[in-house]
Amino acid sequence: MGGCASPDASDHVYERELGYWAEVSDAIIGEMSIAHRIAISNLYESAVWKFPRGNFEATVLEAARLFWVQGQKRDLP
Repeated sequence: MGGCASPDASDHVYERELGYWAEVSDAIIGEMSIAHRIAISNLYESAVWKFPRGNFEATVLEAARLFWVQGQKRDLP
């Protein structure tokens, strides 16, 4: 085949299907309650991302503090 791929080749079809599945999944999740969306998000993110180093709890507390400082600068109630 000489490395050629037509639009209906298996890789293109597979990518198209993955995009469709992602859109459908996003729509379903978007219709769920916030608690369910957060639960799915936490499950996904914990499976994909690992905290690289340091103290996770201390980093979360510092992030919350920094968020609040920035929020107050922008008049967040």
